[in-house]
Amino acid sequence: MSVIIRKPTPEEEEEASKWKTWTKGITMFEMNYKQSERCLILEGEVKVIAEGKYYYFKGGDYVIFKKGLIAKWIIKSPVRKKYLFEDK
Repeated sequence: MSVIIRKPTPEEEEEASKWKTWTKGITMFEMNYKQSERCLILEGEVKVIAEGKYYYFKGGDYVIFKKGLIAKWIIKSPVRKKYLFEDK
């Protein structure tokens, strides 16, 4: 699976607190993942369309996007997240 959505562990929350913060208002865009991304959604609601499937996540979710994925982001309410790109 190229998109994983789950609740973070306490250790993941602690680690994510050190990552960069990204914010974005209501919009739609395509994302081509040249690296894997791990992110902790702090607030907002998002629908992502990837590989013919729909994924929904919101504040409190921990999301992993695999390298090579092409996804369409549809931000339903403004998003604030902590994120980290990795060459995995």
